Amino acid sequence: MPNILLVNPKLMRPPVTPVALDHIGQHLRDGGFGVELLDLAFAPSAPVLGEEAPTPPLPRGEGRGEGAWAAAGAGEGTLTRPPPAGDLSPRERPPAPHPKANMLASVEAAMDEALRREWLLVAVTVRNVDDSFAASRDFCLGRTKGLIGRIRAGTDAPVVLGGVGFSIFPHAALAFCEAPYAIRGEGEEPLLRLARCLADGTPVDGVPGLLALRDGRLVLDNPPFRHDLAAMPPWRRDVVDNPRYLAEGGQVGFESKRGCPRRCTYCADPVAKGSALVARTPAQVADELDALLRQGVDVFHTCDAEFNVPRSHALAVCEELARRRLGDRIRWYAYAVPDGFDDELAAAMQRAGCVGIDFTADHTEPQMLAALGRSHTIADLRRAAAACHACRIPFMFDLLLGGPGETRDSLRRCIEALKEINPSRVGTSLGIRLYPGTPLVERLRKRGQAPFRSAEKEPVPFSDEELLLRPTYYIEPSLGPDAPDYVRSLIGGDERFLFPSGAEGAANYNYNDNSALCEAIRRGARGAFWDILRREAKSGPHTGNSRKRE
Repeated sequence: MPNILLVNPKLMRPPVTPVALDHIGQHLRDGGFGVELLDLAFAPSAPVLGEEAPTPPLPRGEGRGEGAWAAAGAGEGTLTRPPPAGDLSPRERPPAPHPKANMLASVEAAMDEALRREWLLVAVTVRNVDDSFAASRDFCLGRTKGLIGRIRAGTDAPVVLGGVGFSIFPHAALAFCEAPYAIRGEGEEPLLRLARCLADGTPVDGVPGLLALRDGRLVLDNPPFRHDLAAMPPWRRDVVDNPRYLAEGGQVGFESKRGCPRRCTYCADPVAKGSALVARTPAQVADELDALLRQGVDVFHTCDAEFNVPRSHALAVCEELARRRLGDRIRWYAYAVPDGFDDELAAAMQRAGCVGIDFTADHTEPQMLAALGRSHTIADLRRAAAACHACRIPFMFDLLLGGPGETRDSLRRCIEALKEINPSRVGTSLGIRLYPGTPLVERLRKRGQAPFRSAEKEPVPFSDEELLLRPTYYIEPSLGPDAPDYVRSLIGGDERFLFPSGAEGAANYNYNDNSALCEAIRRGARGAFWDILRREAKSGPHTGNSRKRE
């Protein structure tokens, strides 16, 4: 029986469950292949892999009045590229280590041991191209490229890329990483078909979603595959070490549907996951959570783009979880939109075991919501907040500030309104990550704005994918270079607001290697990262710097 190696290269802390590898590994095993997982998330996080040399910035744009393209602070007028580089106390005891836990001493040792064996193919997931965080712009793909180079030097098996991050930039990411194959979009059935072709020595041309490079040239670019999720077998979740992810990451992910039909101007979910919703049945979701509960996993977070889109499906899932009394035994968190969120849905989620909701609020000002392609109003935010308060569900409003047309007055009114609405936490981001294929990028390109033209006002000779592969952010230039300081002054030390900082402990919104967050999980805290930080602030946070060690 041919064997396949799955690799999770994500070294960020706290670790986030590679749910896709769980699904793909099971599908391959059910198809007759041997599968092993090399999960580098649990290897020591010292920088051990080769990284590429820094890349200089692209040519300057005109600057003021056309958008600032810097990572921290507005007004630079240039595209910059970074160097590659309810309390749960009864459940806050880490489970016993998984018997299959990988205790290898380093990333190199883990890779060397795995590559001594013969593999049909090596599949590497690219969940993140970067950390999607303007203040740090950590370009994770640079390290993944180094890892792929090490794999290719150690085995003759073809490397196959995939994952949600990869699927945003499929052509640029494949060329950058120099892998022979990649799968764009959903990967379960396409990877199985590719494996069968390679095992049988038959042509791979018909594999859906497959991209292929030959001598640096793209020779295959097939459209992605969409699964009928309701017809798929139960997901056993026995490939990934989920108990360890609970112990070291504080939560384990699950999904109730795929795709997103909404048209938020900045969001890459419809690009990577498809714009049509494909839902699982409520019984499938309940079966999966019950299987994980039998493994000792009882704290979860949804991986849906938005759990309550559509609202009817969210209600049906909640009713099934409550009917099976899973809500008495598990705790879970969800991403949700404020549109149509009301007392009925809040109560249904509470009965099903939901203990926290992260709403993609983005803003409160009508003109900014319109610029971001959002359909809710401040009245919807107030209604959602009231429903959560009534059910005693902690909740966060995520803000996305600094978009086209933002002013200091709109920033002030937004933050003042959020203080009055009184969410449990407010996640405050300044700067919008630009993704290819999104309405915002299309709008900026049509206007000929930087970074889509050179200093000579000629179009930049790169595709959107190539241009935006490295972290690229829009920050409204009229806000001025001290925009972060201004936002911080508006927050005024209010502990409900999380904002990026290297030294603010439980108030630091950068989850990537946040020392307060990592320490709380080590001590046994479980839940969504924002809620762990909320509880840390209430109980007296562990203060420390957020250091990059990945």
